[in-house]
Amino acid sequence: MPTDGTLLSLSYFTGLLDHDPQTLQAEFAAGTPMSRMGTPLKDIGQALQNMADIDYQTLAGAIATSTHGTGKTFNPIQHTSAACNW
Repeated sequence: MPTDGTLLSLSYFTGLLDHDPQTLQAEFAAGTPMSRMGTPLKDIGQALQNMADIDYQTLAGAIATSTHGTGKTFNPIQHTSAACNW
């Protein structure tokens, strides 16, 4: 991608970072592809409320583009995010 500045890739900043079983909150790295969130969540007894149709998109990309997942009654991904630490 042409740029006059710095291009940053989050491709190595992936995975489940932490989780709280009391609040049922999980923390993922911003570069985690949506397709790679299911198994770590299942392993801790959690799941996504909804999954985007384009599941190779990263968590940061899904939040930044207001990805809504499937079904008109589901909110965009960022509505289920408790916080973003950029």
